[in-house]
Amino acid sequence: SDHGVKAQGDGWLLTVALIEGTKLAPVDATGFSDPYVVFTCSGKSKTSSIKFQTLNPRWN
Repeated sequence: SDHGVKAQGDGWLLTVALIEGTKLAPVDATGFSDPYVVFTCSGKSKTSSIKFQTLNPRWN
């Protein structure tokens, strides 16, 4: 799931919800991108799903 990514440490909890990206730069020959997000916190990483052929991805 791309929602509710959580990380915690000594006395803290961080929750991140991935919603959307807007007006991303095109990076391939079709004029689009295949965007995704990598969350990293406290040495742990999680990668979102890929949204193919878009400059305005929505994950929700």
